[in-house]
Amino acid sequence: MSRQMMSSLLVLLAFSSAALGQVEIKFAPVEGSVLRRNFEVKHFLAVKRSVTKVGDLEEVGQRTFDIRNVETMQTSDRIFSVQDGRPLRMRRYFDRGLLDGFAELSESGRAMNMRAYGESRLKGKSVMFTWIPEDDVYGRFFDAADGVEEDLAFMREDLDLRAFLPGDPVAVGDSWDVNPVAMGDALSPGGLLSYDFTKSKSMGLARTLRLGTGSHLFELFRGDVSGEVKASFASIEEGEDGERFAVLSISWDVVTQSDLAYLARRNRTGADIEYQRALTAMDVGLELKGEGSIRWDLNSNHLKSYEFSSAEDVSSSVKMQIGGKGAVREEILDMGGRVIVSGKVERR
Repeated sequence: MSRQMMSSLLVLLAFSSAALGQVEIKFAPVEGSVLRRNFEVKHFLAVKRSVTKVGDLEEVGQRTFDIRNVETMQTSDRIFSVQDGRPLRMRRYFDRGLLDGFAELSESGRAMNMRAYGESRLKGKSVMFTWIPEDDVYGRFFDAADGVEEDLAFMREDLDLRAFLPGDPVAVGDSWDVNPVAMGDALSPGGLLSYDFTKSKSMGLARTLRLGTGSHLFELFRGDVSGEVKASFASIEEGEDGERFAVLSISWDVVTQSDLAYLARRNRTGADIEYQRALTAMDVGLELKGEGSIRWDLNSNHLKSYEFSSAEDVSSSVKMQIGGKGAVREEILDMGGRVIVSGKVERR
């Protein structure tokens, strides 16, 4: 097909889409622009069931255990080049990353308050992302101050929720399916932010948060993910200065199952080492059901904001032995609550 015929076909398709009231919702910000992004993730969880099993013996716990925490992140992304709905080259500067967690534990008439405060060790660092088409992945490296190379492997480039966008032009009222794995990016923006909890008063709570209970949902979307996520084009909003925003309605019912034994071993506490508690297995299940909305800037072609609110149920099973021998002790913990996420983007 000649270039002239191809150009004519594209023009015809554009007119056809306009005639049908369709719009293209795509990622295509101006090259060289900076997108300042702010995210907040809130978790509220309480124990529903606590069980300890040793051999054939089973004991139902009477403790209460409530977790609440706030996770915030701010980045500045400079987009150097864009193609096919993604940045080809981008520099991300991590302005800040904080996790402030609280827990209240009550058992046998005794109450204990715990706090885990962590600052991302990525703060003040910048990372270059370069798309490698033949491998279908982003190459990543610290381009100024050195960072921990391990952090790069668990870092997510997409902070625009591009997996929720339709593949073709759509009109108000249209709907489509979304891969449920996309919920990981929405509920744990940026991937693993590598918080430094060394100054925390409760390393046990920090470890719990690190293992996907009340935080770090990114870890739970690296296992088996199933369920349903639906998106629909709800409306177009117009601002006083000519802004146009596509409003997408999102609903989900998602389940994940993850083996986190490797991660739990890597995050052993001092008590685990002192009492020679050898972890043999750790399985974590997550169930999420909720609704949210995405506002997409149709003029600047990037995410403007989103808000997701989800009922959250977390079930964990931890098996261990003392000194690596004897009866296996299994701790089962079921918690329920809510996770609320919001994000805002400004172009500079």
